[in-house]
Formats: sequence, structure tokens, C-alpha cells
Amino acid sequence: MLDTGMVNLKIENEDVPMEQKRIALFDIDNTIYNGYLIFPLAEYFLKERIIGRDIVNSLNQDLHMYRAEQVDYETTIEDLNIHFADGLKGHHLSSILSVTATFLETKEGSNFFPFAGPLIELLKKRYDIYLVTGEMQCIGKAVADYFSVHGYISTEMEVENGVFTGNISKSLARKKGKKDAIEGIFGAYPYESSMAFGDSEGDIDMLDKAAKAFCINATEGLSEVALSKGWHIVTPLSIIETVKRVIQDLQW
Repeated sequence: MLDTGMVNLKIENEDVPMEQKRIALFDIDNTIYNGYLIFPLAEYFLKERIIGRDIVNSLNQDLHMYRAEQVDYETTIEDLNIHFADGLKGHHLSSILSVTATFLETKEGSNFFPFAGPLIELLKKRYDIYLVTGEMQCIGKAVADYFSVHGYISTEMEVENGVFTGNISKSLARKKGKKDAIEGIFGAYPYESSMAFGDSEGDIDMLDKAAKAFCINATEGLSEVALSKGWHIVTPLSIIETVKRVIQDLQW
């Protein structure tokens, strides 16, 4: 695992030479997953006796404070990660990765928007796809494996000797952390055909790095920025057709 949290997974469609590959970055929550994945995952971990009810209550309190506009989005993600890290203290990374992968096979875990799979398959032939999330590495890796994409960039819960310490070693909860994490991989790909997909203000720096930006389920703040920059504002129903039109313009 690289320091950014990026993991190279099985690469599909290797008939396209690396020098012809393009890059596409996807946020997860409310972009390809319908909601915030961390909450049903926490309930699943509770059922599996990995974390306690106190941790789930703390996560729900974080969400309540955000919805009550007592804290901003970035602080909320940061607090969620702090509480989850505390709950995972002492557990082995390998077992948590395995349980997370199993969770994604459940009804709650597989609650991805219907467009997600077809869109990713559409892009795979010519794009190296990376998931970018402020959530922890077990979520990033499990979802990347689920869709068989190129890799992921995530918040990193600290691990020593294969065991979670309860601390966070690298955070992507805030814009700067996410921006710094993706900076390095863009240089390996042509800018002109790069794509990024996000839903909130936390994705603005990522979207701004790409030539083609798509705002799915955009928050009010992101919509305002998207309109000023000419980014595509789409819905789960319109995203695939919009991307197909963009691909046509790129003259694949």
C-alpha cells in the first residue's frame, strides 16, 4: 500500500497501452453509493461484535450535529473517522477488510446507484479508475475491489503489526488532504481527457483537477461552483448519457 492509500488492483482491459490510458476519479458517498456507506457498515460491525453500541451512537451523533448545522461537512467526516478509528482499535486490518468486503454483498452494503456499475464498465477500457474517499482504507479498498477498479485513495487508519492502533495516520476528510493525495497521480495521465465525479464541496479540488468534471446529486454549494466553472451537473438518471456525449466529443 502506498503512502497515499492508493492500491493497485487487478487492471482490466490491458489491451490499451499505458501511454494511451486516461484517469477518472470517483468520490463514493452520494456519488456512486446512495447515502453514506459508513453508517450501515457501522451497524453491520455492531452486529458482528466488532464495535460497540457506544461507537455507533457517536457516529449517529456526528451526523445529527451536521444535519443541525452545528458542524460543517469536513469536520463531520473527520469526527466520524476519529470515532470509527477508536472502535477498530485492537482489530486486525486483514479481518476488517474481509468483513467489509462481505458487507458489500449484503442489501445495505450494495446500495450503489444503478448507474455505478455500467458507468464504471463503460470507462474501464480506456480509463484507470481511482476511488477517492475521506473514509477509511477498508472502505476504499472494499469498494475498489467490488468494482474491480484500478485503485483507491482514502483516509488511513494507523496500523502497527497488522493491528489498528485507534489513531489516524493520514486524513482525507478536509479539502487540502484530498488535494495533496491526488496531486501525484495526475501527472502520469493526459489532462485533456481526465474525468472526475463528485457530489459536494469537499470534491471541488478533485473536480477542478480534471478536464471533464461531473457533479452528481450536487449540493447547493457545489452546484454554485459548477455553474461558474461550466461543469456538468447531472442526476443518477442522466449521468451515463452525459458521459457518452463527452466521450463522443473526445473522439475515442
